Amino acid sequence: MPVVETEPQCWPVHLLDDEQSAAGTWSALHVLPRNEKVVARQLRRDNLRYFLPFHEKKKVYQRRTVRSQLPLFPGYVFVHGDEEALHDWVSISQVIRCLQVDDQQSFETSIRRVYGLLNSGAPVTPESRLQPGMLAEIVDGPLAGYRGRVLRKGKNLRFVVEVDFLQQGASVEVDEAMIAAL
Repeated sequence: MPVVETEPQCWPVHLLDDEQSAAGTWSALHVLPRNEKVVARQLRRDNLRYFLPFHEKKKVYQRRTVRSQLPLFPGYVFVHGDEEALHDWVSISQVIRCLQVDDQQSFETSIRRVYGLLNSGAPVTPESRLQPGMLAEIVDGPLAGYRGRVLRKGKNLRFVVEVDFLQQGASVEVDEAMIAAL
């Protein structure tokens, strides 16, 4: 049982369900280590829109399984709003700086894909500092139509959705029959 209630990954909860985001721009708040949920809680309290994707990590301690919700992109909380509302956030103690996103459309497409991966039900793992790989598209299953890169980790094939702005991404394990090269 968690000590603190789990934070929603989006606020408002259906922020990324709509085709088009509300007026405003996306920015990335670079926050102090292990402060992502604190900042998300404060953003929610002030009713500011954010996206903080989580992945689940399981550990076994003395025959007891502990599940933790960890940030998919450690050190970052993505916020959506006007610059005036975000201006006050740069001065709080947990925020190191606010990174402005130049290519809003590409960034929003990337985080919508990450959101889709998280909602697919497949286990998602973080991928940092992406290496060049083969471009591919998923042609079968619930993620059909997603485009990304393919990585091979040992015997497993993983499909990576990139967030170019951060040079990081998220990946899911896929069968070779589910993907086609572009």
